[in-house]
Amino acid sequence: MRNIKAIIWDIKGAVYIAFCLIFGGILAWRSVMRPLPVRSQLAVIDGVVAEVGIGTRAASGSDVEFPVVRLKGCAHEFRYLDWFPAPWRMEALNPGDNVRLLSDTNRYHWIWELQKDGQIITSYDEVAAAVQRNNRSDPYLAIFLLALGTGSAVWYVRTLRRKR
Repeated sequence: MRNIKAIIWDIKGAVYIAFCLIFGGILAWRSVMRPLPVRSQLAVIDGVVAEVGIGTRAASGSDVEFPVVRLKGCAHEFRYLDWFPAPWRMEALNPGDNVRLLSDTNRYHWIWELQKDGQIITSYDEVAAAVQRNNRSDPYLAIFLLALGTGSAVWYVRTLRRKR
């Protein structure tokens, strides 16, 4: 019978391999299957600001705040992430302002462009550039994690065969 240290070592190895393969796969999927939306794919929404508030999301163990815009007669809120360019620009909005925004139609309704009375508050090009910078390393990290997980799995299986 194998000792407890060897069993724990095997479990740690399996968790490590699963981590590499799962997260490498997620990053690869995100890199290939989730390209940036082009301007023509975004919904154009004209409306009147009902409220500008603050939303929160968990990031690195703490909550991060970001601007949220609600329009009169619209059931959902539109979000502008904290790492998008100049989130403080949303402070220029007041209830009653006429706005036009470009938003994706996923469950979060991210703001990709915002105009107030014809003036651009934040442009699609600025937001798209920020998203591209944020996602730039994803394909390389995916390849690294998948290679590391696959190599570790091969080594792990060979080691188990030798033990028998």
